[in-house]
Amino acid sequence: MLRFTSQFGFKPPYLYNRKLRDRLHRITSPTAVIWGERDRMVPVAHAQAYAQGIPTTRGVEIVQGAGHSVCIEKPDPTARLVLRFLHKDGANRD
Repeated sequence: MLRFTSQFGFKPPYLYNRKLRDRLHRITSPTAVIWGERDRMVPVAHAQAYAQGIPTTRGVEIVQGAGHSVCIEKPDPTARLVLRFLHKDGANRD
């Protein structure tokens, strides 16, 4: 387990994969980046990097007062964001 973890890192952000940024352009599905304002495991800066790296992203939605477990900590705001994203994406496919 320690060998596995050491490949990604022990310092925050935990389990950071350095190669991920170079692979984000491969994502071709419409994408929503939803992030907790108070995420202490993975900083909000990563949300911005994901949004910049994924060509099909609809932008970044920051959920106020949420940490790393956005959908558990703030289920209603998260559900609204997901539904809004799905509605927009569905409208774009018709």
